[in-house]
Amino acid sequence: MNKEIFIKIENLLRNYNRLEAEIKLIEGDIRIL
Repeated sequence: MNKEIFIKIENLLRNYNRLEAEIKLIEGDIRIL
C-alpha cells in the first residue's frame, strides 16, 4: 500500500513538472510577443 501511495505521489510530481514547463514556455511566448 505504501508503494502505491509513493507511485501516485511520483506521478503527481511528474505531471506538476510538465505543467510548470508548459507554463514557462507559454510565458516565454508571451514575452516574445
